[in-house]
Amino acid sequence: MHYVSKNKFPILVGGTVQYGQQKARLYGTPTANIHTKTTLSPGVYGGYTSVPDRPMLQQIPSLCYVSDTLVEAYLVDRDLDLYNANIQVELLWFHRSPVVFESDKQMAVLIQDDLKILREWFELT
Repeated sequence: MHYVSKNKFPILVGGTVQYGQQKARLYGTPTANIHTKTTLSPGVYGGYTSVPDRPMLQQIPSLCYVSDTLVEAYLVDRDLDLYNANIQVELLWFHRSPVVFESDKQMAVLIQDDLKILREWFELT
């Protein structure tokens, strides 16, 4: 089951983790991908990811990329096998709009900048 709330923040998105292109893994930021239609503004969000069936995996700080058909959640400093698991992503704030990258290096640098801000937000530094 996939769902997206129509409310203001926090916004809840849930669904089953599916395989993606595995590209984020190359940058050290593997993501849990939920393929679902959303009406959210595309971009990067900060929030939490929880795996309801795994009590030890609740409210993990997450950097999330949202498009009109996909939510990708990077669970900060975690590399977990969540394929086919049901997850819930709680988006707490909009961080930035999408960026077109000229190179993979540029993408990797911006991801690290995004993570720095997320870690400061959650006082993980």
